[in-house]
Amino acid sequence: MLHHANWIDVHGPSRQVELPLGHYAEDMFMQTIKTTRTAAAIPLMTIYLLLAACSSGGSSGGGGSTPAPGPDDEPIAEESRFNNATGFQVVREPGARLPDAVETEEFTDAQFALGPPQPTFLPASGPADPQNQAPFFDNLENLEVVAGDTLEIVYRPQDPDGELPGMFPEKLPQGATFDDNFDGSKTFRWQPLQADVGILKFTVTAVDPADSNFRASYPILIKTVLPDDPSTIPNVAPMLDEIIPHTARLGDAVVFELKGIDLNGTTPTLELPNPPTGATFEQHPRFEEVYVLKFVPTTSGVVTVDVVARDSVDSSLSSVTPVSITVREVEDFQRSGQPLRSLAANRNIQVGFAALQ
Repeated sequence: MLHHANWIDVHGPSRQVELPLGHYAEDMFMQTIKTTRTAAAIPLMTIYLLLAACSSGGSSGGGGSTPAPGPDDEPIAEESRFNNATGFQVVREPGARLPDAVETEEFTDAQFALGPPQPTFLPASGPADPQNQAPFFDNLENLEVVAGDTLEIVYRPQDPDGELPGMFPEKLPQGATFDDNFDGSKTFRWQPLQADVGILKFTVTAVDPADSNFRASYPILIKTVLPDDPSTIPNVAPMLDEIIPHTARLGDAVVFELKGIDLNGTTPTLELPNPPTGATFEQHPRFEEVYVLKFVPTTSGVVTVDVVARDSVDSSLSSVTPVSITVREVEDFQRSGQPLRSLAANRNIQVGFAALQ
């Protein structure tokens, strides 16, 4: 939302500018900004901001201000089966779910048409050897693929010094593989589906055989488009999102959030054929693709739970992923000596407190 204001500059005439203010007030207010331009002159710039006032029933034409919070804006208490908090209550926002953050770099069709991005080089360790040149890949180009088709790219790194470089992918897309051909080359195989439509940057790094720190990273852009008949895209089994190792203390409540992924763009259901004793396993109230497992381990050791991800369109399509939690005895978490907080108190250092300046 843009509001107009007069910019008064003591060094020149007044002029009108547009300020992106948003809906922050319902009345007129004045803001004074002081800035230093040079050591010799410190002008005062005063900006008078006039915001459209809102009637109690709302504004017309899409303008106006954000209404004051009401009863419907109060945080919602989360049920205990979705967390392991003790001694306090967990609450969440009552509004609609926020969109997922985009973690990948976005590219345009114009950038795709320009060809592959420039490679980057990591210099060798120690003094540079003028005789040792960086490894490289030949004939890499941006590629366009139709969703549902299988893309295969053979990567064969070369070294000007005649040796055989190593290589590794920076990050594989979901469902892709980077297979060794046992002849110095590797093949990138990927079947993009509906969720992959767009432009993806895929990077493979070649490693110099004489100095493993001497590397060259070569990116390409892969553009995935929908076919003329989207029904020709195969429906594949869903999967469980990547799980990192977890460790729990015996007797403590364990809360595990498990996320299902379907590369066809639908939301799978998750099932536990053999849950731990006394466990609950329910769909998250806010994120439909997430299920929450909660249980209290009664014995130490490794607890393994098989999680079934089932397709929402074809229930015969499913995958099974084992999830393991290492449960350790209470004594394993005890440490000798004084707690850090006690040691800090002896030096008048507060640990675990918000500092007030």
